[in-house]
Amino acid sequence: MTQTQSLFLNYTEAHYANYILAQHRKINGVSEGAIKPYLFQSKLNTVYSADGNWSSITGLFKNVLADYVDIDSPAPLKARGTRGVAQGEIPDISNKYVKSAKQLRQIRTMIASFSTNTALGADYEKQIIQELFRDDANSLQNVYELHEYSFLSGFSNGVLEVEQNISAGTTLRANFRYIKSHDFKSANFTTITVDDINQISDKAKADGNTLVEVYIDNAAMAKIKKDPSFKEQFAFSKDIVADADKLPNLTSNKIKDFFKDEWGVKVITDGVDRTFIAQKDGVDTTVKPWAEGVMVFTSSVQVGSLVWSHTEEYFAPTEAVKYQLAGHVLMSKFGTTDPKSEGTKAEARALPVIGAVEGIYRLETVEAIELPEG
Repeated sequence: MTQTQSLFLNYTEAHYANYILAQHRKINGVSEGAIKPYLFQSKLNTVYSADGNWSSITGLFKNVLADYVDIDSPAPLKARGTRGVAQGEIPDISNKYVKSAKQLRQIRTMIASFSTNTALGADYEKQIIQELFRDDANSLQNVYELHEYSFLSGFSNGVLEVEQNISAGTTLRANFRYIKSHDFKSANFTTITVDDINQISDKAKADGNTLVEVYIDNAAMAKIKKDPSFKEQFAFSKDIVADADKLPNLTSNKIKDFFKDEWGVKVITDGVDRTFIAQKDGVDTTVKPWAEGVMVFTSSVQVGSLVWSHTEEYFAPTEAVKYQLAGHVLMSKFGTTDPKSEGTKAEARALPVIGAVEGIYRLETVEAIELPEG
């Protein structure tokens, strides 16, 4: 499929750059009518990698300054060094749309109508632009969807595995080297008790960490709502005296308040249970990246970085193609031959990397298949 100039070159030259940049602002929540920001956008900072590799040293947020101050002291450096470095090559991301003959005819008809009847006005021309660039908006957002999927999966597991049933390209695996002593399991997989949370709180304090957030999915939240120890402790905290069978029912908001009062931890639920649509060979499959029933406690609001680098096409562009950089995503608009059509592509090199591993604690509340190490 040979790439040529856009079949609608006048519109592409006049409107493509502004349209893409507007979509980029919208996705990042900095314009009117903005899409709600993805969770990874508030939990990861963005870091450019000149060599196309990502790395995450354990202890990124905890005691890093102490290590720098004591740079001549071998003891702390040796202690940090035994945990190693998580690292790898930043993967390529790409998705493409090609318009059908029917879509091309519809756009040409709209352009012809507007050229012979300018009284249709600016709103009609906006419709033309929307139809022409709709695929571009979708392909840009698809990249962000993959970032969010990868963040939720890697953050909840400590290991990111994206199989070919999720990505039609290559299988991806990244191990962020979570600390084994920070992994806990509930005493009974049928419930989650106050003691389960206390053991993590106590461990964090012993490590010198102050927990600030906990991420809870629906499976874990449902168990907390039903647990007698949570009901009893909540009632006690509110000076409610009642028999065991008359304890107050717990809602998500009550649980959030209790976690804040009891452990000083903010409960994060929005976005944790998100599902995504993976498409392979034209077939849509619904997938959920968060490890079911896993609660993740953190001692920092930001937990890592979205590490990115430029793609090969950024350095060696095709002459006939129209390009526009949207943050770390390279957008392109082009015509195609055999068949004659209009194509669009979004590509990036980026990976959500979890870096604050010394301040991350996991509680598994359902029996799960262990992910292999490596």
